[in-house]
Amino acid sequence: MENEILGATAQGNVNTGVDVMTKFFDSIRIYANDAGANGIEVLDTAIRAVSFYGSLEEAVDAFTYMITDDSVYADTYERLRETCGIVLGADEDYTVDTGAASGYNAGGPEVKNAYDIVPEPEGAKLSEQEMPEAGSTKAVSFYGNDGTYHTFTMTAPENFHTIHDAANNDALIDVSDDANTLAMIEACAKGTNAWWFEQAAKLAYDSFGLDFDGANVTYGFSINADYLGATTPVDPLPQNEITILIGLDYFKDMDFDNPNGIPSYGAAFIDRTLAHEFIHATMLKAGLFKLNMPQFFTEGVADLVHGSDDYAGANTGTIKELAEDYRKISSALAFKAGTGTANAAAYPGGYAFLRWLINQNLNT
Repeated sequence: MENEILGATAQGNVNTGVDVMTKFFDSIRIYANDAGANGIEVLDTAIRAVSFYGSLEEAVDAFTYMITDDSVYADTYERLRETCGIVLGADEDYTVDTGAASGYNAGGPEVKNAYDIVPEPEGAKLSEQEMPEAGSTKAVSFYGNDGTYHTFTMTAPENFHTIHDAANNDALIDVSDDANTLAMIEACAKGTNAWWFEQAAKLAYDSFGLDFDGANVTYGFSINADYLGATTPVDPLPQNEITILIGLDYFKDMDFDNPNGIPSYGAAFIDRTLAHEFIHATMLKAGLFKLNMPQFFTEGVADLVHGSDDYAGANTGTIKELAEDYRKISSALAFKAGTGTANAAAYPGGYAFLRWLINQNLNT
């Protein structure tokens, strides 16, 4: 039967994670300039565009049942693989497919692992990259996988020794006497200037069809924060000026030569963190960050762009735990608006839901 797929049936011939998510976002662009659009109703439209489920709630109900139902697949790993296409890697194994929307496990043509999902030139060293001038604005451009040309700008902080203190209402503090913090700032500024924002924007476009054309992103740094990165302002209408803060607490003891921006203990790659934040940025730029949009979607879709099957080791355990407990996965997918770390399970829970949605569309 035409368009017959795994699980539900898609409205159209979609057969990769990129196809599904591009169609998902294309279907809701009509709401871009509607400041009063309800985020759940917007997502209802997207769900109908890529499945035969009538609403987000209906799809979530089906997912929570399928991911926890051990009557068909008693083994959790097998159940995740068969229902969501999720293949959990071993903790701290960054050589396997990350589960990104563009990766092999989501129907893509090749494995995308933790080191190359946000690519940097082979043999490049972070420490050898050019340090941007404080307050400078740089034009960034790239070609998408479809051959289209894209350009935006990024602006460096006014200086590199004043950062935000999240424990004090983001008050600016001077860290001129903190050599370790200054070294982290320098490394992050070099990576951002050389590759990270460019490749994060390209990944957003190639994975979801979300562009950042004509917009500007200003970056900065924070300490005492409970986040890896934070993107503002959160507004339901299209935004062309975006700010991304990097939470330095999670990147202490960095390897200043590794181009991915990896702390010595291995977790929390900075390039993947910025890929996550750039999904927030491109959604804000497109006017697709709507009121009441559930946190499990806003954070789950940002994790989907780089994958979470392996990320930081702990995510693999969290996904497995959610798949074994109906109450926990239901709580993770609560219809509560916002972003941030208040409901930490919303990240892997939302990611798993979207991988399940993609898996319903894979032609096999």
